[in-house]
Amino acid sequence: MKYAEFHRATKDYYLGIRARAVTWDGKDAYIMYISDETNEHKKRMEQEALLNLVPVGIGIYTIENGTLRQVYMNDRYYLMIGESREKRKKNVQEGFLDFVHPDDMPAVNGAVKKMVAGSQEETLDHRILCGNGKYVWFRLVASVSKRTDDKLILYCSYADIDDTYAAQEALKNANAAIKKQYDHELSQREMLERDSLIAVQFNVDQDKLISYRMNNELIKEFENGTAGNAIRPDLMSAAPTEEEREIVADFFSKEKAVERYNSGVKEFSAEYRRRLNDGRYHWLRSTCMLAPDENGDLISYTYCRSIDIEKKKELVAYSVIDEDTDFVMLLNTVANKVRLIRISGDYHDSPWVLNREFNFDRTPKDGALETVEPADRAMVYDFFVEDNLLERLKTEPLVQIIYRYHGPDGKRRRKKIRAFYLDELHEDIVIARRDITDIYEEEQEQKQALQTALDEARQANNAKSDFLSRISHDLRTPMNVIMGLTDLAIEIPDQGSEMKETLAHISSSAQYLLSLINDCLDMEKITSGKIELHPSTYSHADFYDNVKAVIVPLCEQKKINFVIADKSDTAPAIMVDRVRMEQIFYNLLSNAVKFTPEGGKVEMLIENKRIKDGYVSYDSIVRDSGIGMTREFQEHMFEAFTQEANNVTPDYKGSGLGLAIVKQLVDLMGGRISVKSSLGKGTEFTVHCL
Repeated sequence: MKYAEFHRATKDYYLGIRARAVTWDGKDAYIMYISDETNEHKKRMEQEALLNLVPVGIGIYTIENGTLRQVYMNDRYYLMIGESREKRKKNVQEGFLDFVHPDDMPAVNGAVKKMVAGSQEETLDHRILCGNGKYVWFRLVASVSKRTDDKLILYCSYADIDDTYAAQEALKNANAAIKKQYDHELSQREMLERDSLIAVQFNVDQDKLISYRMNNELIKEFENGTAGNAIRPDLMSAAPTEEEREIVADFFSKEKAVERYNSGVKEFSAEYRRRLNDGRYHWLRSTCMLAPDENGDLISYTYCRSIDIEKKKELVAYSVIDEDTDFVMLLNTVANKVRLIRISGDYHDSPWVLNREFNFDRTPKDGALETVEPADRAMVYDFFVEDNLLERLKTEPLVQIIYRYHGPDGKRRRKKIRAFYLDELHEDIVIARRDITDIYEEEQEQKQALQTALDEARQANNAKSDFLSRISHDLRTPMNVIMGLTDLAIEIPDQGSEMKETLAHISSSAQYLLSLINDCLDMEKITSGKIELHPSTYSHADFYDNVKAVIVPLCEQKKINFVIADKSDTAPAIMVDRVRMEQIFYNLLSNAVKFTPEGGKVEMLIENKRIKDGYVSYDSIVRDSGIGMTREFQEHMFEAFTQEANNVTPDYKGSGLGLAIVKQLVDLMGGRISVKSSLGKGTEFTVHCL
């Protein structure tokens, strides 16, 4: 069992005690060795007092069996870490190494191993947690004071090197930033050189060309070493206008380059036209970057890129904006800033400056709303509120308003403002205003002309309808007389067969002519809105009997099979204008008979009958096995005076009003009519009755 070692101080002595438990004559006992260490203790205290006077941190450590143990730290050390001796000892958990930064522990353990292995001195930079809760860099120099087989005594000094490390870190970061900037500029130069027609390196201070690299044969070449005074006149002469020659002179000026660099401008560009070797003027954008070389001379790196196509597209876009366009703005919805892209001559006195940004919400104020018609001011103001504009553009691809405006001449004009997104990103909005006064006045003149023509056409149509109504009434009376006298003449006995046949033809033609007159009268009444419905109770049994009385004889003449729905399939009675109801189905059924060949079939059926709340609705179907209709004719069959040529009834020259009258009457009665037909397969009309 190991000895326990401890010390006891009395008034006159400082005792060292070593003790261990033993078994003595079968009983538990302790063996204690007590030594007088008063002189040694006094010397140690004097040493610690001396160490506390040293202006650096001093520590005494032991390494025993590979374990590092802290014996003593002087007062200066605790001042350096900003924490008292008592508080630091209180905060120690597992040991003093708890305060060393975890990342530095491998270095600490490595130094311990080296000293155990025989090294007499080790220097170690590591971080220690201080009283303010932050790690501080210290340099530790450890020296072996005494070495035995199983124990080392170390004297260590501590120096605060945090500022040195901070300076080194700052220098490291600065070097990294410089390298990053250099790499960026180098990459930018390489990119510019790759995309440029020419890349020029020029010594500004010596006014001499260093290198001239071309990527296109259209550019004139200059030899390396050529003086700037020989190059600049050539460049200026290749520009087409005096303004552009001034731009070139300013861009390539030696004095201007020095002035720009001294004022902090290290990069600038210019756009101008230059005649190239193909004889044409091309738009170029030249970009210059300024930087000193290793000798301190100012060097310009100039790259010329062709922007001919994009520039001409831009100019074309501007040229198609007509002279009536007052202004074009570009609103950035992220910054709520608007830039004036184009402005007409009428706005040169406005506070808006071309190609300069300003707040969008001040636009209505600067737009002088007092010149806007009072009734339109709220609309104009709301248009220039960004939230309102964005909300409308969520559902409308183009937002526009038209308002009245009083110009400087006092004349009232009309303006149209449009707004739409520039692209699919929905970040920039194009806002354009143009004067539409001339267009508006022209439209008003056209509307007036159309209204006049419409009124004249309406008057002519009314005159035609009035004439048709009068002449039809006038024709009816003599036609009835002709028909009546013809019927009487047919009844006279002892007439020859030839005379009777002639009288029959007269009667038939008179009836046909009377039907035409009646159709014309009905059509005129419908189109002029003069026709009135007179609903009354109409039994379906009576309706079917009346239909059969008219249609069955027509079918028998052509040997056509006529099928009609059973009376029990319908409601007992309906409220309807019986005359118009019969007229609808007489027309449909008579057409079915006329356009169905001998031996065919005509049907009148009832489907989808529904009775609800005392009201009945059903579909009446008129179907035949006749010649059918073409798709083209079906698109126009309900138009007046429309007929389709056929080979079944070539002698029938009807008025072409029957289906038009049917459609108008069905609509007037609140129903619907539809048709299914194809050539050679018959026709089916469906009338939905309410």
